[in-house]
Amino acid sequence: MNTGRLAPPHRFRGTSFRTLFPALALVLLASGTPGSLQERVRSQAPADFPAWVAALSEAGGSFDTDNLISNERSYLQVLPAISHKGLTGGAYIGVGPDQNFSYIAALEPEIAFIIDIRRDNLLLHLLFKALFGLSEGRAEYLALLLGRTAPPASERPKDLPISRIIAHVDRPARSPSSIESIRKKVDLAIARAGVPLTPEDLATIDRFHRRFIDAGLDLRFNSTGRPPQSGYPTYRELLLETDADGRQGSYLASEKAFAFVKALQARDLVIP
Repeated sequence: MNTGRLAPPHRFRGTSFRTLFPALALVLLASGTPGSLQERVRSQAPADFPAWVAALSEAGGSFDTDNLISNERSYLQVLPAISHKGLTGGAYIGVGPDQNFSYIAALEPEIAFIIDIRRDNLLLHLLFKALFGLSEGRAEYLALLLGRTAPPASERPKDLPISRIIAHVDRPARSPSSIESIRKKVDLAIARAGVPLTPEDLATIDRFHRRFIDAGLDLRFNSTGRPPQSGYPTYRELLLETDADGRQGSYLASEKAFAFVKALQARDLVIP
């Protein structure tokens, strides 16, 4: 019988991803008003962020892709349909890297679960979570992610186009000492999240961040053992991509979109 409650994290321990996904979806999408879901989320999930992360995680494995960014140019094409159907609130379930944030900004859910068979995806999202916490706005976020200098506050009004932000950070990385300072701040922010991490996990997060820093906006989806695919979009192209109506829809395209995701992250309601 459905009680309308979110199951406590320990009930999922040892459950495989294949079994957990439909079970979690049924629990979160069970009948009930959005208000009741929000109440359940607020009363249970935030205080248990590390436990939820542990419950939704699988052991690491070997994969031939890093998947730091999407390889799909069309990832925003669905946004007009979301808007036209008036879809909003509830629970969001997604996989993969930061394209999820664009969907979250569009849907404005009460909680978001980003589940992926790769443990590396969890580690990548802990990096993103730390950067959201360290950034006042999208310009700082992108600058910290790429190890660049953000535009001065006087030059970044809230309606600053993403193209202007990109133009500013589309330059060589900061000095090695500045990069090390950024990395220390990020590691401290990750530690504050409370998720137990091994030295290998921390090294992986460091490697991921330095990939963004080294490649900058030219970063592409990468796979090993196969030749590079020139058709894969760069991170620059993904951020400037438009939806089916020709509007820029990335979570970094507007301060409002970024602020929603940042607020959800701050309340520990984006759970990788």
